[in-house]
Amino acid sequence: MNKIEFREIYATDINFLSALLSDEIITSSLHTNPILYSELTDIYEKYWANDKDEKHFIIWRDNQRIGWLKVNGLSGKDKAWISMLVISADYQNQGIGTAAVKFAEDFIKDNGFVSVGIQTTIDNKKAVSLYEKCGYKVIKNNIFNAENGYKYDAYSFEKLL
Repeated sequence: MNKIEFREIYATDINFLSALLSDEIITSSLHTNPILYSELTDIYEKYWANDKDEKHFIIWRDNQRIGWLKVNGLSGKDKAWISMLVISADYQNQGIGTAAVKFAEDFIKDNGFVSVGIQTTIDNKKAVSLYEKCGYKVIKNNIFNAENGYKYDAYSFEKLL
């Protein structure tokens, strides 16, 4: 596998992110609707660009954007969260998700946290498998209220660093 890099998100990444979050495979697994470029630009400018509680990273391989990683809870004390991990369908099952989780764990630990939390729907088998493979344990079952109006069974995972 070629070198994977993680760079903080910039306004110039929004077009890529809009395309990623409009891919039917991605929207299906996340239970979301496609997100328009104009919506994401607005969200980036109003919230992401200056939010001290979260960091967004674009995942790169071979000078190509291939994914998005979001870490939040950075204003808290003991636990931060991997709140979004999306890899382009063309790059899934290549170890990139594992590398992204490891990067997030290192980033979170370097910022003084002792544990990481993750939540995903139970039907997102790829995500569940990834998190279990990375050493995460289910700490509770809960309900995820998707933007499509449906409720999905979800797992909350945790890992001590």
